[in-house]
Amino acid sequence: MYKLQSTNFHIAEVNTSIENNEYYIFKEFIKPYMINKKNDVSYNLTISLEKSKNIISKDSSGNPLAYVMMVKAKVFINSNENLLISKSYKKKFKYSRSSSIFDLNLYEKKLEENLIKKIVDEIINSIISLNKNGSTSKKNKINNIKI
Repeated sequence: MYKLQSTNFHIAEVNTSIENNEYYIFKEFIKPYMINKKNDVSYNLTISLEKSKNIISKDSSGNPLAYVMMVKAKVFINSNENLLISKSYKKKFKYSRSSSIFDLNLYEKKLEENLIKKIVDEIINSIISLNKNGSTSKKNKINNIKI
């Protein structure tokens, strides 16, 4: 995570078409960047997030041995009504079954948060790159893309 004092932007709003658990986790991680500072660049994000969990191996009795959790995100970053970035992210992690369902559920919750945090970090990196490259100017805008 970057020092907020060193950023010259803020996220004005975050929109989604599906307000699922992943979206609320995302909003918590992006919240520190939603503080409006004087003379900084304002960005709007539209995001769709989805999580999947699949069994990747089973024992001889058919019980799960290993899983893979994947979080996918499609992000659109706008500034001044101009689409600047349209990008997809996919983070996944393989893990083994726990003997305790309670422990497995806690582990999966933390894992989901970590995967979403990695996506947030990549989005912030993209915005920082925009600012460094001066890509918020009108010559680099992308128009007429439906979200």
